[in-house]
Amino acid sequence: MQIELQGTRKKKATTWNGSWSNGLPTPYSDVVLASAYNTSVNGSFSCYNLNINANLTIAADTQIKVLGPLVVQGASAVFNVDNRGQFILLNTDVDTSTVKLTANFSPQSLVQRLDYWFLCSPLSGIPIKSISPLTSTYPMRFYEYGYGVSSNGEILDGYYIILDPTVSTAAAKGYIIRSPNNFSSTPGYWNITVNNLTAGSLNKGVIFHTPSFLTNSGLGGGGYYIVGNPYLANIDLRKFLEYNSDKIYDTIWIWYKTNNPDTESYAQLNSRDSRSTVFSTSIRPFQAFIVQYKNPGDTDSTLVFTPDMQIIGKNFEHNYFNLDYKQNSVNIPVGCCTYNADTFEQKFTDVDSVSLFSFIKEGVNKVLYRDVPPYEGQIIDLYYKAIATENYIISLKGYDGSFNNFKILLLDTELNTVTDLKAGAYTFAGTLGQSSSTRFKIKITSL
Repeated sequence: MQIELQGTRKKKATTWNGSWSNGLPTPYSDVVLASAYNTSVNGSFSCYNLNINANLTIAADTQIKVLGPLVVQGASAVFNVDNRGQFILLNTDVDTSTVKLTANFSPQSLVQRLDYWFLCSPLSGIPIKSISPLTSTYPMRFYEYGYGVSSNGEILDGYYIILDPTVSTAAAKGYIIRSPNNFSSTPGYWNITVNNLTAGSLNKGVIFHTPSFLTNSGLGGGGYYIVGNPYLANIDLRKFLEYNSDKIYDTIWIWYKTNNPDTESYAQLNSRDSRSTVFSTSIRPFQAFIVQYKNPGDTDSTLVFTPDMQIIGKNFEHNYFNLDYKQNSVNIPVGCCTYNADTFEQKFTDVDSVSLFSFIKEGVNKVLYRDVPPYEGQIIDLYYKAIATENYIISLKGYDGSFNNFKILLLDTELNTVTDLKAGAYTFAGTLGQSSSTRFKIKITSL
């Protein structure tokens, strides 16, 4: 049966039974999965309503997007969403009450035994303990982020409040959880699995979240709080910050420290750029982060997430490259910058940035640099500053799109050297306080 949709489009049904019965799905298709479907083999798709009657796997770097109000899962069908897979629900009134799924997640940075991570579950109503069953409960290693009061009455932000591990997860609520007791002391990926096969519900629609530890004195001295991506899809940090700009500042912090007292703990992001090559302004499922309230004492502290904050394109395919700037003795970058031709509007790249390492465009420091083709022959100035007397390393930490077909060369005009950063990093000696906007340049040339 075909019905009119919005007066102009016709909604059709198509069934997967090893092939599509009525052509490939479109955003106006009602889809029935009658046989096992794996997006890594059969491809991503968009549809209107979705009926899952057979095993479904949404694999890494693939997605299923549902625009309509209905998702139904059969009792015997198994539904899995793999790490970096996305299940995107765009209807504000979508009903997923019958969906039972499992989902797994790995932090974007390496983790080792005794490390912590900020986590937010896309499933509500499951015990917080089920996110990491082998994390210690004696002593307790599940926390909320709040504030405490010292013996002299001083308010301490960043105070970890011990959490009862039987407490149920709540939509958009951020938690601090230590890696499992049996985790390796060698940094690796911490694979976390959550499910609502027996309890809980998938977060969807418009989500309102009010901090739970507010008192008459407000959100502590600095107004900091952990919130997180509540959906099983990437969200656009810029949309979240813009929507909630009356309540919170234009910056978030993500904990990503591998256990080491000598290294920095947080990646700092805002609506214009990321100061990290590990994280982008696309916030992945399960990721929690710190926000800062502008007026911690306000009675209305509710933050809002909306379905349109989800990134509905394949955000990971674009023309970009990232550069790292690292002290030889430090395990994480002390600076980084990104050339990104597609993803960011010009207004976000027009902002002057204070950084130890950046591109230079028309005399302005930019950690986020935008230009357009032709890339061949482009020469871009780099700024650096040394914060200690030791060796520094400039390296290429990722590239895609058109830059698969170009060399990215680092020119050291002081030593008259040329380094192909795809072939390896460049090391130079720096002196405390030394800086330059002319010594280093990036040159883009064909392979």
